[in-house]
Amino acid sequence: MGSGEDSMVSSFQTAPSLAVVEAVARAENVPVEELAPPAYPPLHEAIDPQALDQLLESTSPTRQQNEVTVQFQYCGRQVAVDSTGEITLESIAD
Repeated sequence: MGSGEDSMVSSFQTAPSLAVVEAVARAENVPVEELAPPAYPPLHEAIDPQALDQLLESTSPTRQQNEVTVQFQYCGRQVAVDSTGEITLESIAD
C-alpha cells in the first residue's frame, strides 16, 4: 500500500465488515460503539458491508478458488482485507 506513516495489521475471526470496524476503532483508539456518526462515517459509505462479508466468507466459491483482497478507503485510512483473515490499515497522507 502507499507510504502512510501509520500502519496496522490485524486478523479476524468474525464477519470481515465487523472486523474492519473493530480494527479502525483500535487504530483510532476509541471504543467500537463510538466509531459512529457524526464523528465517523458509517462503513457502508465506503463499501457495501454485506458484499464484503459474502465475498470473503469461507464458503464463497471465489474464496475457495483464489485468495481475495479487497481494498478501500475508510476513516482516513487505506484498508485491505483479504480472504486469509488479515486486515491492513494504513493512514492516507493528507
